[in-house]
Parts: sequence; C-alpha cells; structure tokens
Amino acid sequence: MVEAQSDNMWKRQVGGELVSSIVAESASANVEIIRRRSKGPISWSFQQPRPALFWFRSGVESLHLVIDGEKVDNKVNPRHDLGLIPAVHQVVGEFEVSEYVDYVVAFLDVNRLDHDLPGVFSRAVVGFGHPSIRRSLAGLASEAVHQDPYFDLYAEGWALQTLAQLARMSRTSPRRGDEYFGGLSALNLRVVREFVSAHRAESLTVAKLAALCDLSPRHFLRAFKQSTGLSPMRYIIETRTEEAKRRLAGSNASVTTIAWESGFTHSQHFTTRFKKETGMSPSEFRLLARGEREDRAL
Repeated sequence: MVEAQSDNMWKRQVGGELVSSIVAESASANVEIIRRRSKGPISWSFQQPRPALFWFRSGVESLHLVIDGEKVDNKVNPRHDLGLIPAVHQVVGEFEVSEYVDYVVAFLDVNRLDHDLPGVFSRAVVGFGHPSIRRSLAGLASEAVHQDPYFDLYAEGWALQTLAQLARMSRTSPRRGDEYFGGLSALNLRVVREFVSAHRAESLTVAKLAALCDLSPRHFLRAFKQSTGLSPMRYIIETRTEEAKRRLAGSNASVTTIAWESGFTHSQHFTTRFKKETGMSPSEFRLLARGEREDRAL
C-alpha cells in the first residue's frame, strides 16, 4: 500500500501499510505521528513547500536517499535519529526497516514566524543527533495526541525554539556542525567508501582516509562513526570480509590467494578474523555457499 499526496509539483509517496496517523495543525507548525508496517524496505518520494523536521523514533535502521541529486546513505540509531528536509528539496529513496516503523514529522511555516534566518534551511541533513530538539519533538508529539485549545500557542513556542536551535547549528563551525548533523558529508562518505573498495588490499590508515576529506584524524574518526555507526577500521574489516565471502563463493582461488586479494595480511590472520566475523572457517563458508547455490540451480 502506498500513501500518496500530490498538489502540482508537491508529492508525498510512502510505501508500506499505514497503521495509524495522528495529525495536528497550527498556524506555525503541523505535526504528524505516523506508524507503518512493512516486511521490506519502505520506498519514499517527497517534495513539499515547507521545511520538514523528522524524528525516526523507532523501526528505521538506515536511509538510502537521493536528495536533490546528492546520494545520502546513513544508518539511524537512537543518538542520530533526526532529519531535516528543506522546502522544495526533492527526496527519492527508501528506508531499511524492522516490521513496524514510528516517526514524527513537523512541517514549519517559517513565513509566519517572522524571522529571516538565511542558511538555516539551505541543506538537507539526515541521521543527525540533537538531544534538545529530540526532547522538544517528543513534547510536541505528546501535545498533538492530546490536543486542547492551547495547542496552537504551544506549537508556536515550539517552532520558535526549534528555529533558534537550527539557526545556531547552521552558524556553527564545520566541525561542530558535522557533530550535530551526523558526521561526514554525503560526498566525503562516498569518496571514502569508494577508496576503501578500490584499495582494500593495501594498508589503510585513519590518517590516509582523513586526508581524503581534508579532516584531522581525530575529527574524521568521530564523523565517520556518526555517519556509519562503525569505526573506520571496523568498516574496513567488514568490507574485506564481504569481499572474501564473494570470492569464496564464486572463485576457485586458494584461501591464501583470496585472503591477500581481499586485503588480509596473511592466511592465518584471515582465517581467524573470518571465523570471528561469520562463525565458520573460510573453507566451511565456501562449501555452504556453493551448496546453497547448487540447491537453487536444481
């Protein structure tokens, strides 16, 4: 089932099954509390005339989006579960989800707030963390569930407070900004991933990866983990392990050769690490992978 809304150029198309929806409207901000169900990824196509602040409060595991032509892949966790989509920005992509998904979205009417703050809504950011904004969204959602005659006043106060928080974030230095907005930019994250994939058989250091992004190693470590949920070295190990699995399943090369081509220093280190990651030795994995492939062919 797809929920769709369209008005000329504006659209909201969301996959999965809509389980429940609470909508509360005010002059300054509209808030929606959504619960959906899906057994697979939820598709998303979105473009609206007002900036939207999302809180992915449960069930969303990662986001794979293209926002105005820029690819964004971010994991979502309880510390980095917010997203900001500026007005008019076009979003296409999908959520990786558990079966039930809960999220809150607030649409701000910045024209009614009578504050000219250029730059606040100049770029989309997803998978960032901000405890104060998260707490205020939780309060707004609670007020939306129990609407009373004062909801409009509450929403106006919430919108002004949130606008101030976002304005501070937009004026912060790049390092502090990355801290709030979930780490590396989409471009830097893509550059690092492509470099690791192309050079996984080489010696890769944090300093070398940080230099690709023109960041200090310390800041790169923090930003990369905020973007992926993994340390750079953990990400490299997982990338090498996935490549080894692919080669074991589809190549007749020796385990030693596959270990070297996948980026492991020697076969014993490879065997130890592979078993720790998968629960089986490379030879056991190869037999299992090929057996399953033969079964599918029958």
